[in-house]
Amino acid sequence: MLIFFIFTIPIAFILKDDANSYARVLFHEFYNQDKIDYLVCGASHVSHGVEANNASQKLGKAVFNAGTPSQKIDGTYAILRQAVKLYKIEKVEYAGKGCVLDLEEIPDGGFSNDSKEGKINVSEVSEDWKDTIDKIIALCRENDIELILFSMPCSDFYLNERGNYDEYYSFCRDFTAEKGFSYYDFNLARPEILSLTDSDFRDDNHFCKKGVYVWTNAFCDFFGSKYKEENALEKYFYSSFAQKMAEMPEKIFGLYMPKIRFKRSFRFRQANLVKSA
Repeated sequence: MLIFFIFTIPIAFILKDDANSYARVLFHEFYNQDKIDYLVCGASHVSHGVEANNASQKLGKAVFNAGTPSQKIDGTYAILRQAVKLYKIEKVEYAGKGCVLDLEEIPDGGFSNDSKEGKINVSEVSEDWKDTIDKIIALCRENDIELILFSMPCSDFYLNERGNYDEYYSFCRDFTAEKGFSYYDFNLARPEILSLTDSDFRDDNHFCKKGVYVWTNAFCDFFGSKYKEENALEKYFYSSFAQKMAEMPEKIFGLYMPKIRFKRSFRFRQANLVKSA
């Protein structure tokens, strides 16, 4: 079994409770597969990410997307434990058959927000989270499962808004390296393996239907063979978000429009451009 694990520290992208109709239908399907070769796990970025039927055709393997909105790390571990009991899994990718396909698209140049997400607080990563990652690694090794750790891509508008993405990336890269794994962050993917536009997103950090297929094709192309190439990280990924921004042509990513309250009872929005240097 191969497990693709979308490596995400919770950074405030909770959409809705897992106990919804989508999750119920998903896990009904999970228990009724003929086989699962590749399992993809994670939270909302996964459920709005890999389209399993398309991935299965491209990879020639039975791919199941077990991503659900708000999936916690202990929930992911429980899914993996059940999966290895039911199926002969070859590979697990943790990032997150099931996928939410939203038709709504962001028009190119249409990102905007009236409040900033704020920095990713890496210092608050819990020991429980780290311990559960260790359990997932041990479970995969015990069952001869290849585990791949990666991050789903968000929009550059969103990553600029966070303000400290390289701090987060450095933590994930160093943490996974200590465990003996490479870490594939597709927010740093070079255009030759993944090129996205604003209209590939339904909001600033989740794909729409069009983006799901763009991403799934790139996902299959890279993890089908390229990730095994020598120096694949150096060849296909930037070393930092700062490097990506420095090498990108200047562009406007969107508008940040904070609310400004005056003494009189009306509001005015001041628009600030979020653009590359």
